[in-house]
Amino acid sequence: MSQKLEKELIEIIESDLWMANILKVIRDLNLNDFWIGAGFIRNKVWDVKHGKNWTKLNDIDVIYFNKLSKDAY
Repeated sequence: MSQKLEKELIEIIESDLWMANILKVIRDLNLNDFWIGAGFIRNKVWDVKHGKNWTKLNDIDVIYFNKLSKDAY
């Protein structure tokens, strides 16, 4: 991704308080290794680029990996 597009994407996300709050909540879960599903970002970018107010999300996918210790088996 070009630096220009990366900067634009960051600005889009930071300008949305709801999205920023969701990201903070997920960060505060202190998950070791996590990802947020692309729909969270895609819908926001689509709305901005097409002049829409807000497309409601059905859910936000948070995927994480939790390595179990050997004692867990």
